[in-house]
Amino acid sequence: MGSDGNSGGIALFWDETISVKLIGMCNRIIDVTVQECPTSPPFRVTFVYGELRVEDRKKMWELLQHIKDKSHDPWLALGDFNEALWQFEHFSTTKGGEGGGTNGRFSRCATNM
Repeated sequence: MGSDGNSGGIALFWDETISVKLIGMCNRIIDVTVQECPTSPPFRVTFVYGELRVEDRKKMWELLQHIKDKSHDPWLALGDFNEALWQFEHFSTTKGGEGGGTNGRFSRCATNM
């Protein structure tokens, strides 16, 4: 049985004094433009609930890489990426590429910002 069913999910709530415009969303990402007041510059925020299955995590990083080019506004990506940045964060004996780990994917998504 798959792990999607009743597990996890992502939602976004905000104060009505802040302007939030939806750019796009899927079951694991909510991508918005935020403007604190009418005179402030907009910025982009992507909320992430990372892939639970190790074999699907590459798809999440490819999606983030793809959507980063959709806007030139300052961009913040945050949430639970379900990734480990360092090998010592793993409880298993597998190397980062097999058991998770970003393998530099986070830095590749953040380049050219």
